[in-house]
Amino acid sequence: MIKLMLGCTSILSSMMLLCTGFILAGFQGLSISSQVNGGAFSYNILNDSLIWLVSFLIFLIVGLVLIYSSRREFN
Repeated sequence: MIKLMLGCTSILSSMMLLCTGFILAGFQGLSISSQVNGGAFSYNILNDSLIWLVSFLIFLIVGLVLIYSSRREFN
């Protein structure tokens, strides 16, 4: 039961990390483009915040592994 709870929590935290990464990348793109392009908005999450995507994938994989390994407890 603990593995199942930890797996679900890990998946939820990975989704929160992904959303936070998108928001912060948007703010960073807004601040850079407002100084360079005269206010034109550019959004690029892959160049600005690759660490957000990597941490999202790590938490998602850990959560899925925990949920998959917890199925033995219920059988």
